[in-house]
Amino acid sequence: MDLKPRWRQIGGNVSSPLELPSDLKKSTSDERITLLRVTPPTVKQVTSLQLFVGPFGPVVVVVFPAGERRDDLAPLTEALAASRLRLAVCGQAPGLREFLHAQKLDFEDEGNDAPRQLVSDTLLIGELTPEDWDRLTRDPRASGHLVALVATPQLMPGVYVHHTTPFHQFIKITLPILPLLSTDPRARETLHLLLLNVLKPAQT
Repeated sequence: MDLKPRWRQIGGNVSSPLELPSDLKKSTSDERITLLRVTPPTVKQVTSLQLFVGPFGPVVVVVFPAGERRDDLAPLTEALAASRLRLAVCGQAPGLREFLHAQKLDFEDEGNDAPRQLVSDTLLIGELTPEDWDRLTRDPRASGHLVALVATPQLMPGVYVHHTTPFHQFIKITLPILPLLSTDPRARETLHLLLLNVLKPAQT
C-alpha cells in the first residue's frame, strides 16, 4: 500500500488527480523489481500525466490518441490536395507505404530503386542511398520535390534542408523514423508534421 500509484493529469500550468486502473506486483524473475501495469485513459490529443509511487515522483507519462489517424493533426490529404502535387514513393522504406495508406493518401509506387530524375509537380518520398541522394539533388534539370530518408552516419540525427524554392525542395532526414513507424506514435507524428511542413511551401 505504501507504493500505491497516484496519477495527476497535466493541463497547461495546472494538474488534477486522476484515477486509473492499475496492477502492482512483484516480478517473477527478480523479486527486487516491482511491475506496474496501467490502463491509460482514452485521449483525443497528446496528454501528459504525472505518476507518483510512494515517495517517488513525479514521472511524466505521455499518452497518445489511439489509431493511425489523428484528429488533432491537420489532415495530410488536404495539405496534399492544396499543394497540387503528385505523391510518389521509392526505396524499401519499411512501414512508409503502410503509413501513407493509413493516412488515405494516394501515391504512385516507384519500387525499390530511386528514379533516374525528379519529376516536376511531384513530391518524391522514400529511402535513398547517399549516392542516389547526391545524383538526384545535383541534377540541374531537377524541378520536383524530394523528401529522402538517408542513412548518413557522419551527420547527427535530424532534418536537413538543402535547397528550397517554389520549384523544388530537397529535404534529407537522418532520424530513425522508419523502423519505429509501426510501434511508436512519436515516429508517426514526426513524419506527419514533416510532411505538413514540406507541403505548405509548395502551395505558394
